[in-house]
Amino acid sequence: MIGRLVWAVLFGAIFAWEGIGLPIMRRRPARPWSPARRPTPARPGKGWAAAFARQVLGTALGGYVPLMAVAVGYYRGVARLGIPAS
Repeated sequence: MIGRLVWAVLFGAIFAWEGIGLPIMRRRPARPWSPARRPTPARPGKGWAAAFARQVLGTALGGYVPLMAVAVGYYRGVARLGIPAS
């Protein structure tokens, strides 16, 4: 019983943190700013494969892996699925 309560509080805290963070990220800055300039590649048009791989890897590590960790944690911790009955 206590284990489920801990998991429920943990997931509630995670979703509350995300719910608070999104409006903060979307608010307008207090003073105007200009985005940083990116250095141009030495040879335009080359190296797209490395940039694409970096984008795919960043998306997987930054989005898919945490999402799966939350889903598996929920089903194992809160719903108690996949754990043999003792």
